[in-house]
Amino acid sequence: MRYNNEVFVKYRIDKNSIVFWASDINENISDVVTID
Repeated sequence: MRYNNEVFVKYRIDKNSIVFWASDINENISDVVTID
C-alpha cells in the first residue's frame, strides 16, 4: 500500500452500481456510475 503522488482510485461494487473514488484531486469527489 503506497499513497504518495499517485492517483489513488478505489473500485467499489454496490449491488448494480460502481463507485469510483479518486483521492488525488479531492477527498470529497466521488463519481457514482450506475449500470442498468
